[in-house]
Amino acid sequence: MFQALKRLTHLAGIPVRAHPRLKTGSKSLDTLLGGGVERGVVTEFFGEPSCGKTQIMTRLCVSAVGLGARALVVDSEGTFSPLRLRAMAGGVLEEEAMGNVLYLNPSPIQASPMLLKSSVEEFSKLGSGGLVAVDTLGGLASAAVGRKGRAWSAYVHEVLRLLVWAAVACGLYVCVFSGVRWRRWFVESECYPVDAYAAHTRVMLSTLESNLRVAKLVKARDSPGGEAAFLIGETGPRDEEGA
Repeated sequence: MFQALKRLTHLAGIPVRAHPRLKTGSKSLDTLLGGGVERGVVTEFFGEPSCGKTQIMTRLCVSAVGLGARALVVDSEGTFSPLRLRAMAGGVLEEEAMGNVLYLNPSPIQASPMLLKSSVEEFSKLGSGGLVAVDTLGGLASAAVGRKGRAWSAYVHEVLRLLVWAAVACGLYVCVFSGVRWRRWFVESECYPVDAYAAHTRVMLSTLESNLRVAKLVKARDSPGGEAAFLIGETGPRDEEGA
């Protein structure tokens, strides 16, 4: 056992293949995330309505297509817009984005963990480095089991286990988007505390004024945290003027 533990100390010296990161459209937000959304981990964005969750998700879909991959959008809220996808892609990527972003608005039966896993498995066979985006995890749980309670929390736990598997075993980019709830004097993800352990990177989004948003890095494997400000424009997230 001690020999095994000793060998683990050498893992830090093993060269790791660096995969490109998905860009959000905002350099400041990408910098906060260490260069963008990482492949092989689960990244969660959570915040109140209209804080930019769906805009970021749409932009990440375009980024995945730009890398020659596909995206699978699991949209439980019905907020994903093909028109916004087309606007963000623009130019050369427009037709590619429309043809390589797969969409699933699951019924209660389709939202079962077993069928979701089957969908993700089939998606992973289409090519490596794809993006799986769930918007929102809480809405998906409500569609599957109804009101919040033990069954709701158990469902969230099961789906997050599935998404961790998709990220690690299938080598996918995985992003989860969640609503919020008030916890005394601060706002937390509605899926807390389950997602706090399952998500490798967690980002809280908030609205300051008009189209100005702030992202706060709550959890990351290799970053001390911090904040980034960005705007939501016609082409999605972007930096403030002069930033």
